[in-house]
Amino acid sequence: MSLQLVAPNLDAQGTPGFCLALQQKVWGAPVRYGTAWEAWQHVTQQTSQVPEDVSTLLWFDHWGTYGGVYGQYGHVVTYVPGRGLLSNPARGLGQRWYNTIQECEKDCNATYVGWSPDINGLQVVQITNTKKKGVAGMATVYYKTENGSTTYALAGDGTGNAAWLETQDVSLATSLVAAHHISQTAVRLSPDTFALWKKNYTNA
Repeated sequence: MSLQLVAPNLDAQGTPGFCLALQQKVWGAPVRYGTAWEAWQHVTQQTSQVPEDVSTLLWFDHWGTYGGVYGQYGHVVTYVPGRGLLSNPARGLGQRWYNTIQECEKDCNATYVGWSPDINGLQVVQITNTKKKGVAGMATVYYKTENGSTTYALAGDGTGNAAWLETQDVSLATSLVAAHHISQTAVRLSPDTFALWKKNYTNA
């Protein structure tokens, strides 16, 4: 299970040949790279199955000629569960939807390479860590700052099991992180998103 951190703007419109520009509008992402392929090199690349509970970004290998220059430009679309893949139009200003990855590959002369929970440094999806068989303990540490106070939460490997430990004691949080072998950086959440994660883990 994953959590939608940023809601996509499905009314955004783009023009032919500028897929990355459209997706930046869809997600409100900063402008950093010249092509979708360059942007793909800087995301958290995922080759696992695309999550079916959140909207996210799908990336493709695509060679073509743009501005008289032939090269690897890549292609990027937004995947929306239950609706399809949002891409830039073939002509004019607008958007184009595909039902499947295969349909997009054929129409855009592209090859799917993976998906990402982020674009241009903006994280749009939080991936829930999957528990490894035989491994106990906490999986992720989240934190929020509200009214000048920071609250830390160590979230368990599964949902609905009250696997959530919350504290404002940074020393305790640090020692528990070490004890449970959590190596990733703490994830900062807004107070509202923090509350959603807490509900997800504890059914509170």
